[in-house]
Amino acid sequence: MEIIPPFFGIMGVFLTIIFFATVWYWMKCNEIEDGELRKAARWRMTGHSLLLMATWFTCGIFSYPCFALRPEKADYQSAIAISYVVMILLVLGFIFVFLGQRKAYLTKLKSLKTAQRWVKSSRSKLWEKCAVIRRRTPINTFTGKGRCYRCATIMACALS
Repeated sequence: MEIIPPFFGIMGVFLTIIFFATVWYWMKCNEIEDGELRKAARWRMTGHSLLLMATWFTCGIFSYPCFALRPEKADYQSAIAISYVVMILLVLGFIFVFLGQRKAYLTKLKSLKTAQRWVKSSRSKLWEKCAVIRRRTPINTFTGKGRCYRCATIMACALS
C-alpha cells in the first residue's frame, strides 16, 4: 500500500485546529471557573499540550527526518531517539490529564460534601408552610423551591 502524504498533512492540520479550539474554549471557561477548578483545568491543558507535542514528534518518526516507513531512506538511529521522546511526552501528558481530572473530581466531591453537611445541619428549616392549606411541605434542597403535594403551588425557599 502506498503512503499518501496529503492525507497526513490534512489530518495534522485538522488536529492542530482542534487543539487550538480546545485552548480557546479552555480560556473562555477559565474566566468563569473558581480557584480549584481553574487549577485543575490548567493541569489538564498542560497534559493536552504534551500530547500534542508527542503527536508532532510522531510525525518526525514516520516522515522527515527518520522515514521509518520507507526503508530506502530510513534513519533508524534518529527514529529510536525520537521514539523515546514521544513515549516520555505521552506518559507525562496522560499523567497531567489524570492529575487535572482527579483535582476536579476532588474539588467537586468536597463541594458536594459541604452542601450535604449544610443540608444535615438545617434539616428543621427545610419545611415551609403551604399558603393554601397551611401544612408544612418539604423544600427541594438543590433548587431551593418546594411544591405542595396537595395544592401544587410552588413555594420559594424559606432559607433565602
